[in-house]
Amino acid sequence: MFNPNPNTGGATCSRLDWDLDNVAMVGVALAYRPRDWLQLKVDGATNRSNGADLVDYDFNIFFCPLAAGTSTSCRSTHHDTQLERALNFDAELAVHLLRFRGGELHGRAGYKWRAY
Repeated sequence: MFNPNPNTGGATCSRLDWDLDNVAMVGVALAYRPRDWLQLKVDGATNRSNGADLVDYDFNIFFCPLAAGTSTSCRSTHHDTQLERALNFDAELAVHLLRFRGGELHGRAGYKWRAY
């Protein structure tokens, strides 16, 4: 939770809320099973469309109206903001640990990276 008031320990002076609604993505995935108990998976994606909305908040500016609490805040909305690039990457290692009546137990480890 952000705290816009520096008098109570916060130091936030600005915040951007980006709504990435209806952004079309295209991706590719690869799975490899070198053993029946081991699976490696990698996938990635990027955007094919670029529509977004942006809401900009600025805090503790002298000409902004007094907000809840003791800080001031300005809010501006920018519709149809362009999303230049979205990149997603996932890598996962899955290990089959145990098979029992009615189920299986798997262990998973992975890495996820997102950039917008």
